[in-house]
Amino acid sequence: MDELSDKELAAVQQLNADYRQAHFIQKIKHTHALCILADADGPFLMEDRDSAEDGTRATLLPVWSHPRLAETFMQQTELQGFSVKTIALPLFVDKWLPFLQQQQLLMALLPVAGSDFNVLEPAEFCTACSA
Repeated sequence: MDELSDKELAAVQQLNADYRQAHFIQKIKHTHALCILADADGPFLMEDRDSAEDGTRATLLPVWSHPRLAETFMQQTELQGFSVKTIALPLFVDKWLPFLQQQQLLMALLPVAGSDFNVLEPAEFCTACSA
């Protein structure tokens, strides 16, 4: 993956959720990879802050376009015991997306501590990546 300078890191973190989503899609199309956080038990998942009409909350898999963005999130949220894992985009599409759909998990795109982020269903992710 390309290097991410301090200036670029700060700029991405200042973007609103829609611009971060566009940045995320553009970058993973270029690098053909994305990043998650994981530990020995599996990927880091989080609960959506917003409830559905029935009061349930979605479970989200946060994804980042660069390891440094994931590391920064981990540090800012004081997550312990996780490490950044880079996943090739074709593998993510072929193996992870069907699993996410089966488990009814959504994707949190490039979350930044203390800021809103966009959420996509796995099928929407496929559409966005192929556009």
